[in-house]
Amino acid sequence: MEVLERGLESFNQAEVGAGLQVFYNLGELRGTVEGLVGKYKNVGVKSIANALDMKAISSGGGMYGGGPGGIQRSGTPQIGGGSKAKEALWQRMNGCMDQLHSIVVAVWHLQRVLLKKRDPFTHVLLLDEVMQDLEYL
Repeated sequence: MEVLERGLESFNQAEVGAGLQVFYNLGELRGTVEGLVGKYKNVGVKSIANALDMKAISSGGGMYGGGPGGIQRSGTPQIGGGSKAKEALWQRMNGCMDQLHSIVVAVWHLQRVLLKKRDPFTHVLLLDEVMQDLEYL
């Protein structure tokens, strides 16, 4: 699994292909790919949730409760609530988009290798093996 993840992080098709071939030979290719895609999906969801966490944005934005531009009881900044909250939101969104970009590129890289790699004996595409009963790749 380490070779496969390292290959996805470094965009090394040879490492990804070797890792996928090992899992194919073990009969665990579909479960491994499902696990990887699920892991990336969870990381993306957490990244979005963290980027849009208004309580953290408000407290990190240097805003104070009570006066204009302060924090309401729900943790969301009031309308017109200061440039620091906007700045914090855009910084968080920038980091979130960078992380989402790297996740999408890693999954795309995985799909490209699955599309190219074949079983050496049956010449079946590894993508065909994974796509049986799967909808998200």
